[in-house]
Amino acid sequence: MNVRPSGRAKRKTVNCDVCGKEGAHERTATRAFGRGADMFVIEGIPYVQCPHCSERYFNAETLLELENIKASLTRKRTPPFVVFPTKS
Repeated sequence: MNVRPSGRAKRKTVNCDVCGKEGAHERTATRAFGRGADMFVIEGIPYVQCPHCSERYFNAETLLELENIKASLTRKRTPPFVVFPTKS
């Protein structure tokens, strides 16, 4: 997965879904999707990074939200820029 961390905010510790070990951190990233005129950027996408197995992954809830964002995106910016919704 190609993600670029978008900050060093307070990290939540979880169990890794890949290796099962405790200590994986929830982080956020900025990612570009598409190419050329079809490119758009989403900022603040949560992902999990494990220090034990070095795996980085999006959970199912995040993947569903990414698909919803991509499906409903309107072309108002070049490239369009979206902030991932945060839980209040």
